[in-house]
Amino acid sequence: MAIKATVYSSPICPQCQRAKQFLASQGVEYDEVDVSADPEVARMLKEKTGVKLVPVVELQGEFYPGFIRSKLEKVLAEIQAGDGQ
Repeated sequence: MAIKATVYSSPICPQCQRAKQFLASQGVEYDEVDVSADPEVARMLKEKTGVKLVPVVELQGEFYPGFIRSKLEKVLAEIQAGDGQ
């Protein structure tokens, strides 16, 4: 089963580009949401994460603010391990 994600980003964010490149390199399909174009989404993310920054990667209903490669690697490994059970 393919892992799917949502990446909340803005067009001028270098970390957002890195997050998307990382997900693509891991074979993760993702939808992209431009937070700068939708203030309601930005408010929702602040409520969910407690911070106001991008990128935010959503995987299986969990929100991961910032691009922390090691954290995403761990989460993806856990998701993949769960698929094999």
